[in-house]
Amino acid sequence: MDYREKVSAAFNTIKDKNGMMSFADLARVEVPKPLNGDTWGKWIFNAENRTIEYITPEHYYIDLDRCRSAAAVLDCLAQVSMKTWCSAEDAGNLLRALDDILHLQRTMCGGAA
Repeated sequence: MDYREKVSAAFNTIKDKNGMMSFADLARVEVPKPLNGDTWGKWIFNAENRTIEYITPEHYYIDLDRCRSAAAVLDCLAQVSMKTWCSAEDAGNLLRALDDILHLQRTMCGGAA
């Protein structure tokens, strides 16, 4: 299932009839954790071997255990972005997947709250 749709559904459960939510409601939202098989565009999360796989004939995969620093994540994004098969949308979806799975701001960025 598309992970971002799951997250949107979690937020939609607390919106009032006008599509609004209070800060208290926002704090109670239980954002689902990415699960095996969740997708971001053409990228799919394989929780069993901790990879994100590009699900097209090119079948490219990223080992999440190698993304242990900001430099490693940036290198991964740069490498994939240079592939001829990687569209801007694919690169953006990969960034979202890495962020949703690895929590980049919290784990990779110095001084993050």
